[in-house]
Amino acid sequence: MRPWLLRLAAIALLLGLPPAVRPAPTSACSCPENYPLSIEEEWEGSRAVFAGRVVSHRVYNEETTPVLITELRVTTVWKGPRYETIYLTDSPNTTCESWFAEDEEYLVYVSYGWTAPGLCGRKIWFPSAQDDLAVLGEGQSPQPGSSNRIPSALQAYLLRDDTPPVPVWGIGLLAAVSVVAVVGGWYWLTHRRSRWDPRP
Repeated sequence: MRPWLLRLAAIALLLGLPPAVRPAPTSACSCPENYPLSIEEEWEGSRAVFAGRVVSHRVYNEETTPVLITELRVTTVWKGPRYETIYLTDSPNTTCESWFAEDEEYLVYVSYGWTAPGLCGRKIWFPSAQDDLAVLGEGQSPQPGSSNRIPSALQAYLLRDDTPPVPVWGIGLLAAVSVVAVVGGWYWLTHRRSRWDPRP
């Protein structure tokens, strides 16, 4: 049989299969077959587990690369450093991420560095985290005033000078007004003195 006939027969057979035996469609935003992991597995694979409220969630520019930085005010720590403030970084170009919402509290499992949990990571809206809390038990309070390293993009933003420069024409106008004020004041004082001077 000719090769093109074999390919045509394979396509016809595939299309004719019932839905139960057809290959499952794959998605670029899907997780591996072993996900979601159990709470115990997430705990074992995480460097930090904490609950925190989102203070800010925005994109900063790190040279030419944008970086998404989420600042969280930590309320409880179960694993890892007891930071009061934690900065998580991520790429804003990922379309499959489940983002944080400002002023909401989350239970967060951090696996790699201080990178925000991705689509397959564990990040739960805190009011819905009863199952995790039952397994995690009682946590610890963070140490006041402590934080992980501020990302360089955020640090550059905090240190930059946002004061707009004074235009050249503005400097010239200010100088001209000053000269007029000085000359006018001198003229007014000298003429006022000559007007009221009783000497002949």
